[in-house]
Amino acid sequence: MEPTRTDWLIGDIDPLAVAAAYACGHCNSTTELRTVDSTVRAVVHHDDSCPVLTGALSSAPDVVRALVGHVPDTFRP
Repeated sequence: MEPTRTDWLIGDIDPLAVAAAYACGHCNSTTELRTVDSTVRAVVHHDDSCPVLTGALSSAPDVVRALVGHVPDTFRP
């Protein structure tokens, strides 16, 4: 039997809630949602001097904090 495959790794994610929960730990960023080719994208506007904007630091920890409340219980330890 061939394994079942899915495009979803952690279930349905509410982009509005994730964008609202995102906060950069290094600046006073703001977020907005844009729809491009019927795909909702979260856009983060960092301060000009933010190390995340310049690529010196990763935004991964901030993204994980925003997603934590949206991971289904079945994927939590």
